[in-house]
Amino acid sequence: MSETANRRPRVIPGLIATALTAGILTAAAPAHADSHQALTTAPTSTGALGKGAAPGEAVTRQQVIARAQTWVDLKVPYSTNGLRSPYSWWSDHATGGRYRQDCSGYVSMAWQLPTSLTTRSLPGVSKKIPVSSLQPGDILNSSDHVIIFAGWVNHSQGTFSYYQQSSPGTAATKTTGSLNSSVLAGHPVSTYAARQYHRVTAPPRSPKPTSSSTAPKPSSAPRTPAPPNPATTTTHTRTIATIAVTPDNRLYALARNHSAVYQWTGKGTAWKRIGGPASKIYAAGGGLFATGPNNGPIFRYNGSPGSWTRIGGPGHTFAISNNHLYGLTPKRDAVYQWTGKGTTWTRVGGPASKIYAAGGGLFATNPNDGRIFRYSGIPGSWTRIGGPGHTFAISNNHLYGLTPNHSAVYQWTGRATIWTRIAGPLPR
Repeated sequence: MSETANRRPRVIPGLIATALTAGILTAAAPAHADSHQALTTAPTSTGALGKGAAPGEAVTRQQVIARAQTWVDLKVPYSTNGLRSPYSWWSDHATGGRYRQDCSGYVSMAWQLPTSLTTRSLPGVSKKIPVSSLQPGDILNSSDHVIIFAGWVNHSQGTFSYYQQSSPGTAATKTTGSLNSSVLAGHPVSTYAARQYHRVTAPPRSPKPTSSSTAPKPSSAPRTPAPPNPATTTTHTRTIATIAVTPDNRLYALARNHSAVYQWTGKGTAWKRIGGPASKIYAAGGGLFATGPNNGPIFRYNGSPGSWTRIGGPGHTFAISNNHLYGLTPKRDAVYQWTGKGTTWTRVGGPASKIYAAGGGLFATNPNDGRIFRYSGIPGSWTRIGGPGHTFAISNNHLYGLTPNHSAVYQWTGRATIWTRIAGPLPR
């Protein structure tokens, strides 16, 4: 699509309750797929293929191709009214949505963007590359049309396969083309530019099984990193990726390039280096924890610069409360709690999309429908407390949820499935 349009998103009801069975976060609804006509809307989910990522987060090339193939398999039709509003917007279990049903909406879905862009705005989230460097998941974009590069058929001859949404009355399709012909997908080859999404990532390596007796194991096999490096005082400037703080006001920071972990000295603006490369840091009453590079094993900081202890393998994510550390396995098929001893972890729940923890306890969302559950403190025992939200936030005393359409914030009352609306849309 080569033009844009905007309108205020429609209001979606707030948090709705659901059920938990035998301590496992289970799906209650089958996969869905539907088309909806509107002037504009925005995706609230990246679906099962997004693996819990929010729209706009990083995506692998394998995911891009799998997402594109889903629309082909489902025969998703081009927008009913073509380039005239109201447009058609698609949602399904695998790819989430809603995404606009045209060429650039198709790319936006495959790249799991936070909105459906146009052929003129896609360059804003991508970089131009040589045509010869095209890889699966990249695009060929012109002012009038865009296609998803699926792979070379014969690189030397310029032939390749690609995905596209082409015109009203047709469905998403995979076909082949040639860079040596004068026309590609109905448009002059000379008008296309090869582009690569800014947030596309390298593919994960081969899977490794998960053990129930230890911390969540890797779904990929990156090199095992050494514990963070000994501290050194730095005099050069580094920007910060994220910060974390413990209840006793010990403030930590992760360098923006993930090259080192720092602790604020408490004196002016001075920081001291306490650890080496890390992917993420977590802090609460239980102390400071960091995962190794490439989402590697998790370490606990012992309180002295350069002194870290490995306590578990990689996880999809971790969450920390006042007293406990929890991990979601890389495949998101189980939730574990660290026992506080060595690398021993206890399984406390089944599949989840995301986990949240703080003084208020541990919460997890259903991987299929987004509904949220609270952990009772007994392995396998969870209680339903609400329906899906775009995201949740937890403090020592309260749990908050943002509605799927981003229009309102609710606060859980702490009773059953009762939530109170505390804020609406932001002012203009």
